[in-house]
Amino acid sequence: LPTKKLVAAGVRVALGTDVAGGYSPSMWDAMRRAIETDRILGHGNPAHGNMTLGEVLHLATVAGAKALRLPVGTFDVGREFDAQLVDPTAGGMLRVRAKETEEDIF
Repeated sequence: LPTKKLVAAGVRVALGTDVAGGYSPSMWDAMRRAIETDRILGHGNPAHGNMTLGEVLHLATVAGAKALRLPVGTFDVGREFDAQLVDPTAGGMLRVRAKETEEDIF
């Protein structure tokens, strides 16, 4: 799916997860897999234009909230707030290898 081209054309695209519809309910996994899939689709095709971490994060937050018409997804006044602090150097669930940046991890 050429997500970046669809977004540029004005198509509403959001990223989400469903416990019954996939192998993980984690939005972090969904974002990671979206980037992996996008990179695979764009391999050897410079015109594809791979999505950035920021674009995928937008699809998982702001775009998802808009798609569901929920008052979340941004830091605007009056919005509900729910956040998760991630330290990519802490190890654990995030597999960090030498020389990886935060963008490489996600």
